[in-house]
Amino acid sequence: MLKNALAALLLLSPLVVEAQDSSSDERARLAFDSGSVAFDEGRYDDAMENFTRAYDLSHRPELLYNIGLSADRLRHDAEALRAFESYLESLPEAENRPEVERRMRALRAALAAEAATAIVVTEPEVIEPVVAAGRPLHEEWWLWTAIGLGVVLAVAVPVGVHLGSGGAPDPFVTGDIGPGGIVIALEGP
Repeated sequence: MLKNALAALLLLSPLVVEAQDSSSDERARLAFDSGSVAFDEGRYDDAMENFTRAYDLSHRPELLYNIGLSADRLRHDAEALRAFESYLESLPEAENRPEVERRMRALRAALAAEAATAIVVTEPEVIEPVVAAGRPLHEEWWLWTAIGLGVVLAVAVPVGVHLGSGGAPDPFVTGDIGPGGIVIALEGP
């Protein structure tokens, strides 16, 4: 009885594998169809996702071209280039080889230009306070003395000039309001 069951299992195992392959092919076909519709509608993210799923299920190299085309439309240049390279590696006699090679050259040029102009972002530089004799500048006595002296001079000089003038009349004299507004004139010496 056990021998018959093993024999039956061995005889049926190719059918099970074939059924699994058929199921994978059907799922790959559905993913491909969904990808084609998405691509035609300009939904390139969805198209690439479906084409990738179809490729994972079927391993048909033609799908690599579709993946590359979708990535190219999304401007995922490195991903498109990898897909096109894999496509031509898997199908060296592809009819559209010249077209794909032209696109690969353009992608390589775009990636090279991008790399040449890339700005390297590093950690922000920490700006240290100016240090004099081991202490931050704002702790230096001479800085505060200079600031204080500047304030005293800014206030004292104009006051001293005014007091030193002996109470002379203000050199500005306001005139009458005329048709053009207020007239201001300088008194002569």
